[in-house]
Amino acid sequence: MKKLNLKVLFFLLIFIPAIISAQTNSSDTASDYNKKVTTVLEAYQKMISVPMEDDVEDLPGKAWENTAKAINLGYLRFTVTPSDNSLIKGVYFKPGEKVTYVVFTKNILDAWTSHPSLTYTVMTEAFQDVSDFFLNPNLWQAANSNSLELLLLRWNHYKTAALLIRDRLVPSGFLISPYESYILDSFEKDDLNSAVLFLERHSLPVAQAIYNLHIQYTEIENKTEKDNTDLRNSIIQLGEDLLSARKQIPEDAPDDTLYPVAVAIHSWLEFSPYVIADIYKKDGNQDLTFDKILSQEKDYSDLRSKMEVFRTKDMPKIDHVYKETVKGFEGR
Repeated sequence: MKKLNLKVLFFLLIFIPAIISAQTNSSDTASDYNKKVTTVLEAYQKMISVPMEDDVEDLPGKAWENTAKAINLGYLRFTVTPSDNSLIKGVYFKPGEKVTYVVFTKNILDAWTSHPSLTYTVMTEAFQDVSDFFLNPNLWQAANSNSLELLLLRWNHYKTAALLIRDRLVPSGFLISPYESYILDSFEKDDLNSAVLFLERHSLPVAQAIYNLHIQYTEIENKTEKDNTDLRNSIIQLGEDLLSARKQIPEDAPDDTLYPVAVAIHSWLEFSPYVIADIYKKDGNQDLTFDKILSQEKDYSDLRSKMEVFRTKDMPKIDHVYKETVKGFEGR
């Protein structure tokens, strides 16, 4: 049976109130919410410290243990924001120069009374982000400046949340919310493709295809012009396939037909530049702007222009579907 570090847990039981009280102000309301953070963290710790079988992939437990270590070392504190009312994004990690924070919204703290599992699930996504940061700060920083890498991090955050729901919350009898049901269902049926599609407005298959091309290319030690051409052609072929699929969709198509293809085109436009730029990095041109790269990549540039026409047309629909999806989950 796996067990979390008992010394770390003992430290948290005693010192969590002090860690949070450092963020309070004179407002009685703020003080009440900070006390609630203490209560919620203690309850979360009790829930997450239940041992799991050795063959269980306990990403939630590992994420919390790494979070607890950051607290123990004085690198992480908790605070409540008065300006954000989000629910499903109601707990998030915010790095600072000397001290980093996990930020709670009042809405997610209020939800804990009637829907504790929802609060725990959103907390777990944030703790996985904390864990990613403290395990490799440089990699975390690099990923957060690269939309492709960032999406893959977000996918892992959802996976950690899904494992919490499946292996801890449901077996313990928690009444899970529609958001949690959706995350778990997406995890079990399509490896979170649908969750990423509707909650991140990106296509995970497109992201993974481009990422794999990037990995394959970077692993080639002595790249030749043929390698550059193969990479370029693969990216362009993927884009042409997506463009062809979009052209076949009627203008009056329903949202569930248009949305996935529109998002796929958006994802290709967002992610493919990182891989095309790899062709030029080998010569030490780290500061070469993307506009200059486009001027040397006519086929790729022409394809982007054609796809941008559809993205511009489809983006209002993408934003509408996303907002309606979030609105539905925000109502718990």
